[in-house]
Amino acid sequence: MVNPAYFFSTLAQVSATIVGFIIAFSVGLYPLERRRREDRTDRLRKVLRDFRDEYKGVVQVMSLIAHDGRVTTKAYLKDFSKDVDELRDEIDNDDDQRSEDAPIVWAHLYRIDELLDRASAENDFLLLPDELDTLQNSLNWLYSYFNANNDSNKQFYFELSDLFDKDDIPKNYYTNDVYDSGSGASNPEGNLRQWIRVESDGRHRSWLTYSADDSGISGRNLFSFATVLEYMKQDFDEVEARNTGTILDYEPQIKYIIRGVLGTSVLGVLLPMLFLFTPPQTLNTLFVSGWPLYIAEWIILVLTAVAFVYLMYHVVKQFKQISEINRG
Repeated sequence: MVNPAYFFSTLAQVSATIVGFIIAFSVGLYPLERRRREDRTDRLRKVLRDFRDEYKGVVQVMSLIAHDGRVTTKAYLKDFSKDVDELRDEIDNDDDQRSEDAPIVWAHLYRIDELLDRASAENDFLLLPDELDTLQNSLNWLYSYFNANNDSNKQFYFELSDLFDKDDIPKNYYTNDVYDSGSGASNPEGNLRQWIRVESDGRHRSWLTYSADDSGISGRNLFSFATVLEYMKQDFDEVEARNTGTILDYEPQIKYIIRGVLGTSVLGVLLPMLFLFTPPQTLNTLFVSGWPLYIAEWIILVLTAVAFVYLMYHVVKQFKQISEINRG
């Protein structure tokens, strides 16, 4: 059996060395990681604020148009937690709703509008990760729904039109003007068309499905909706690209490392040092020797190893977080 004094002194020295190195390493990296995350958060704040300023007005215009599809505003349409299937169930059981798809379109536009509202000075011009996910999900659903290859959007055309039979929907319904400029809103189709024209002239987007100079963009058809959503989806990709390695999704590993340091220090340094002291003569009866001492050595060694593994796990995790920020 190894000499107890040699065992405990070695364990205390090794543990103290490891703890000292990790404290220096982690404490040195923490301010660097924090600063880089704050820089990335500032970039996210800027692109999100630009996105809000760019699209909030046009989303409100599209909401007005969607609401004109005989939508009755209800609380369940404003519930962010409901997916499309749940919304359809609510609509099917709601005798006040006279449309099938327009309420869902309006609900997703409402979510986007509300979330862009939250990206204000009150919230430091930021959205939480789950709020960004909700915004992205609504945008993706609208983009897919108004895609030129998705015939299901005929239902939305029908609900906006004055037609009495779906069989009367024209073949060119996608670019056919459907919104009635005489309804209550203040020239929304003109605002929508003007927004697209200004946006296209200002950015010279070549990736649009059709040219923005195409006469089909009237602000009064589904193609106009799709064009705006295509712009939004492209611009939101930049928001998503900035939504990593920020303060918003930051879980500092330093607090776990401190716990590990304390555990390793107590179990691997302080406790072994107690066994190195010679007890007073009057306490000799409490001195541990023989098999109890051997068992105590193993218990201390195992507990120290557990604390060390916990400590190293969070050190490695901290290093990975920093590496991900550097790659971003």
